[in-house]
Amino acid sequence: MDESARHIGVGGVLRGDKAWQGEEYGVIRRQDNSKSDIPTRGGKEEGLSRRGMLWRGGLATAAGVGVLGTLGEQSAAAATGAQAGLLNPFDYGAVGDGTHDDTAAIQGALNAARDANGGIVLIPGGFRYKLTGTLSVFSGTTVVAYGAYVFMGDGKTATLMNDSGDGGYGSYNGYKDHENITVAGGTWDGKATATQGFTVNHGSNYVFRDVTVRNIASYHAIDIQGVQHMRVENCRFEGYEQGSSTFPRGPIQIDSGTESGDANPCDDITVQSCYAGPSPIPGESGPWGRLVDCHTQGTSAHSRIRVLDNVADSVLDSAIHAYSWSESVIEGNLIQSPKGHGIYAGLGPSVSGARLVIRNNIVKDAGRGGIRVDPVTSDGGVSSGSWSYVDIDGNQIYGSASNGIYLAACLVGSVADNEVIKVQTAANHCIQIGESSAGAKYAVESVAVKDNRVYSEVTSAIRLNGAAACLLTGNKVMGTSFSHAFACRDVDRTVISQNDCASNVPGTAGSGLVATNWLAVDSDTTTCKIALSAPQGQAVVFQDYAGTSPTASGDNYVDGAPVGRSVVTLGGTVVITPSAAYTPTKVTVGFPDGVFTTTPVVVATANTTLPGNAVTGVGIGTRSAAQTDIWLTRSDTTATSVSWIATGS
Repeated sequence: MDESARHIGVGGVLRGDKAWQGEEYGVIRRQDNSKSDIPTRGGKEEGLSRRGMLWRGGLATAAGVGVLGTLGEQSAAAATGAQAGLLNPFDYGAVGDGTHDDTAAIQGALNAARDANGGIVLIPGGFRYKLTGTLSVFSGTTVVAYGAYVFMGDGKTATLMNDSGDGGYGSYNGYKDHENITVAGGTWDGKATATQGFTVNHGSNYVFRDVTVRNIASYHAIDIQGVQHMRVENCRFEGYEQGSSTFPRGPIQIDSGTESGDANPCDDITVQSCYAGPSPIPGESGPWGRLVDCHTQGTSAHSRIRVLDNVADSVLDSAIHAYSWSESVIEGNLIQSPKGHGIYAGLGPSVSGARLVIRNNIVKDAGRGGIRVDPVTSDGGVSSGSWSYVDIDGNQIYGSASNGIYLAACLVGSVADNEVIKVQTAANHCIQIGESSAGAKYAVESVAVKDNRVYSEVTSAIRLNGAAACLLTGNKVMGTSFSHAFACRDVDRTVISQNDCASNVPGTAGSGLVATNWLAVDSDTTTCKIALSAPQGQAVVFQDYAGTSPTASGDNYVDGAPVGRSVVTLGGTVVITPSAAYTPTKVTVGFPDGVFTTTPVVVATANTTLPGNAVTGVGIGTRSAAQTDIWLTRSDTTATSVSWIATGS
């Protein structure tokens, strides 16, 4: 055999022992070219059997997108080896006319893959396959269905496909009950009666690629229960009806697996370049409840979850719902008009979450908040766990009904370089950090809020409520409609420094935020301990504000006031030669013009190995913003190097 013809997508179709070049399909066809007892379409022989045409047509679409070259390690050898590993439902009685029940035929091909310890089941494109029951897929199986339309018929409520055929459902343990399963391509339509698309349980190494799931009722398109190492990529989830579910669900659920066995958490799950929204066909089902759904905790946190570059269109609840996730990333998603939060992360009753990164997402017109991270459980209680190392960076939040960004119950984190525009409810905030007024569990510590840009018609742009050892710096508060740039309640050892609270937008004269109103301290709380500047090289000085707001802005920039000057530190060395032993001798050191506007603090020390033997004194004399006098006394007249440092503003 020509070696090039053994590989999918090499531009030729195998015919006998030669590659048939120039055909549109560009794929391998079966070695068996027999036409006997196989009827041709329209009663006309055209040189290929109907079965052979199915092989050509079915694999054509797959090869056209290069899928068989990327189906995963478990199928690479089968895809490039003998065609005996390719299994076709038409060999098991499939008709593909949308009327006959093809459930048994497709299951026959899946069973053959099981019996062969794995293989590729090809569901040829261009046909309509009616199901009346759930298909079972087994370890080591790759299902290729590009161009195929598989639908649930006769109003059946079954799941389209699951992996419980290996047995043991309800008593699965760990990640080894199922392995190496891929589904690539095809439109799988629940017809608004199937309650689930695909279910995968307590296994590892799954791939769902280029799959469209349409019109599911009640539950999920892909239900992931206690699974490790799984990718869902370039899939479309179109159309959902809530049906019997108590709340609207998402097409992808990341679950602990308690329904099918132990409470195994999910690990290493990637959802990338997928879409969730309504069916594009008029009269079919509407939008999904969420894009990614997670509302059960496992024995530990779900870990290494990545939700990347997806689109959620008009979902009925929060678009991405994380629940006790650790070492996880939510990045690059476009979320349009969710009725809940754009991105929400809560906690299980007893499991903490850590090292969660939410970055570079766009959330527009959320019915609740843009991004919210808190300790609330799925039943509305408060978790005994907490968040740590949460970074919410580089996101764009526009038009959210509630807080643009909300972070609570977190130890160490950052809210940085975000843009929050036009929060719709005046009583809310562009950014809120902590909410101890709702309970001690909502407090935060060591969170940096920096370099954010905010513009909204709300009372305060950024609010701290139960925050300790936090830093607010470099934030830009734009517009004229804020009553305050910042508001504080129950705040301890927090620095608010070098923020721009005087910016305007085109057509306005200034922010209107002046030294007497730029920062508000709640009157119904204990003392807030705040520093309004952070001088370089000096210890931060905290001031107590007990129910009264400051009347100065420190080094923050407010409207109608000069920019607060930062602290400047200069240093150098001079040589002083005493005029006589035990006689103080002075040298005057000048500072560069304009460096200091006030008299700096100056210290000096002699550079000797044994100070006190020959050097009997070093001191600072007259000082000003322009210069300082340095004095030296020795027991002899040896020239002596003296180092000095001046600090001021």
